[in-house]
Amino acid sequence: MLARECRAPSADDMFEVQVWNTKWLPNTQVSVTQAVAVRIPGLGVLQLFRQVASNLLNGNAMPPLPYTHAATGTTIVANPVRPAEIVVTIPGHGIVSWNGHSAVSVRVPRRYMNRMCGLCGVYDGNPQTDATAVQHLPSGDYWHVDGTAIASLFNQPPFDPECKDDTSIIVPHPCGAQDNDPRWEAARAYCADLLDEAGPYARCHRFVRPQQYYENCIFDHCGGQASCDAYTEYERACRAAGVGHLDSIIDPCGVCHGDGSTCTGTCTASGDP
Repeated sequence: MLARECRAPSADDMFEVQVWNTKWLPNTQVSVTQAVAVRIPGLGVLQLFRQVASNLLNGNAMPPLPYTHAATGTTIVANPVRPAEIVVTIPGHGIVSWNGHSAVSVRVPRRYMNRMCGLCGVYDGNPQTDATAVQHLPSGDYWHVDGTAIASLFNQPPFDPECKDDTSIIVPHPCGAQDNDPRWEAARAYCADLLDEAGPYARCHRFVRPQQYYENCIFDHCGGQASCDAYTEYERACRAAGVGHLDSIIDPCGVCHGDGSTCTGTCTASGDP
């Protein structure tokens, strides 16, 4: 469970976000998000996957986007260039953003202070409280969707039999133990723009520190995962901090350092059928 209003009077009134994680290859000590489910008060459950065709609203195929639910004012909007990227805005409850691959963010209004629980923390205004709480969660606590204490929002139980609580303290880095490993060099070159003081994101550095995004980029790149996610998430954080008009290294197709040649072709026509 990523985030939930834990003081809602009933399940129907509860705002909740769950994620479906599976093992992260090649390092099975790390998991990666495959999908996200959102309980929307007054509307139902929205399930978002990497494959757009798999997205569901109340167990049925997703209606055409953008979608607005008249009774609640909830909107579901997809990026017209990258349709797997979806933003769900729930008036009075929050905004959930899914990048279509592995990153999800949740924003809630101030009225939810001291009312939240889950891996995102308790939202008491003290980030250290959240960090401490998450680091010391016992197995099976309120964050763990195990089908008993917390019911899954997904149609199919998102349980990977190979996923289990890991008691290891040290997670081997996919780039290897040696700093001169060629994998480190390739990853640093790919992720360098995030730290470059004269680069495309330099304007944002004073507002959003890039180091954690850079480290995530390095880790994912060496592991053969979506290292571009670190760039998309940094840009999202910069926009949230009020820094706009960045010279993005992401092309219109959603490819980092791309040239725009990989977008799916479209054809439009007008006139008589």
